[in-house]
Amino acid sequence: MTVAADPALSEEERSDLGELAAAAQRALGSDAVVIARTEVERAPTGERLLAVAGVDGLSGRNLDDLRRGLTHLDSALDFGDREWIGIPFLAGTRIAGANIVLSHGFASVLVAPVVIEGRRLGAVYAFKREPRSFAREGLVATFA
Repeated sequence: MTVAADPALSEEERSDLGELAAAAQRALGSDAVVIARTEVERAPTGERLLAVAGVDGLSGRNLDDLRRGLTHLDSALDFGDREWIGIPFLAGTRIAGANIVLSHGFASVLVAPVVIEGRRLGAVYAFKREPRSFAREGLVATFA
């Protein structure tokens, strides 16, 4: 999967984060994984969207639209002191961005914030097409 060049990351860093996303996808048994940064980029439409640092399991066109949902979802989630949040049934929630994620065929999401030295730098998002909890939810924090 090719991700649009992120000027804040070197080619080696983008490659490493893509490999990390692939490893997370395998370990979590998810259908797709996106590693997003908290920084936003301007889409060609002028929208402000989360910057994607690594991805596995999605095509480029699908990723561009999914970023809209992630941008809303990211602003709606409050991690507090939690290392991760699992939402096994997106269809039953009123969380911003959930409908966009659902429109891509994903029914469940698992999210872990990427925090270094107390500063949130982004998040790891794992998606499943079936509406159920992830078997090893706590593992997502390992990839963050």
